[in-house]
Amino acid sequence: MVAYLIAGNDVTNPDLMQKYAELAGPTLAPYNAKLLAPGADQLVMGGGVEHMEGDFRPGRVVVIEFPDMAQAKGWYNSAEYQAIINMRLEGSVGSLMFVEGA
Repeated sequence: MVAYLIAGNDVTNPDLMQKYAELAGPTLAPYNAKLLAPGADQLVMGGGVEHMEGDFRPGRVVVIEFPDMAQAKGWYNSAEYQAIINMRLEGSVGSLMFVEGA
């Protein structure tokens, strides 16, 4: 069953997030992950977000598809990703979750 990473955040340091995006992309390949949204050219600040309901109102949303939850968690816990995670945490404020899909 596929798994999706859904991250919603507000970028507070675009320069740091640019560096993070450049380093994070290559960490996905070994886990057969696909960036679904935003497009690669919008990764730092994100594409358009239209809020419809509720209190979850990030300015930027990222969706990445993994083959399964084990691959998603394997990527997140990998030494390669853990080496750069603080760039995201210092360059933005928000939430990240994994969701199983069909």
